[in-house]
Amino acid sequence: TLTYSTFFYYSNNYVELNERDNPSNSRILIPDTTKFDTLPPVSRYIHRVEFNDLKYNSDYDYSVKIGNFPKKKFSFKTAYKNQSNWNVLIYGDMGVNGDTTRPFITNRIRHDNIDFFLHLGDIAYNLEWFFGIVGDWYLSSMEPASAVKPYMTVAGNHEQYMNFSNYYNRFTMPYRNISNNLWYNIDKPPIKFININSESFYYSFQEPTVKNLLNFINASLYGIDRTKFPWVIVSAHRPMYCSSDNTDDCTHWKTDKVRTLLEK
Repeated sequence: TLTYSTFFYYSNNYVELNERDNPSNSRILIPDTTKFDTLPPVSRYIHRVEFNDLKYNSDYDYSVKIGNFPKKKFSFKTAYKNQSNWNVLIYGDMGVNGDTTRPFITNRIRHDNIDFFLHLGDIAYNLEWFFGIVGDWYLSSMEPASAVKPYMTVAGNHEQYMNFSNYYNRFTMPYRNISNNLWYNIDKPPIKFININSESFYYSFQEPTVKNLLNFINASLYGIDRTKFPWVIVSAHRPMYCSSDNTDDCTHWKTDKVRTLLEK
């Protein structure tokens, strides 16, 4: 899924997708567009395009056309069929200011055969700040990587503004319409990623979702075929265990919500 945003609505807005080895198989894709309040009174338009029926181990070029602006061109390569080795880059807590690792991360994603990358919450610091300009700036800085590799995300506490509205609108994860981007699986044999929203345990407005989240976790764990998925990785923004001596997260382990709710 390709996801991008604009300040204004443009009737001339489409994506052209081309299979490099088969130029005749060119498609014009019209995005599904929604409007949301980034930080009232400022709104944005979010555009989503599904890249369906892709071939394995194939190169694709695509261009984004918005209004009278020049087309922006990108390319990506799909995975091998029955690929058994995955190269995944995982990090968390990265924003705009002071994050000197960001260019190194984007460069590695582009050039080191990374299949997809996973950001474990606290994205941009914060997506809604300065009426969403910080979120725009950060996501634009990630475009060299996210335009060519799947950018997978998990929500952190810095995404909680207006019940995770910026996180829900700016990203497109599996089951988005069911779980609001807050939990989902990535099934890539021999690895299964179970990505969850640890913040559901810490904010009162998320309390109604906790039961559904726990049901999802249980169903995901009990339904695993361990011959197909010998590796199971559960990711969240907050840790269940840690060795730090500060005042954050799991230093008070007897009462820590993540540990007491999930350890069994």
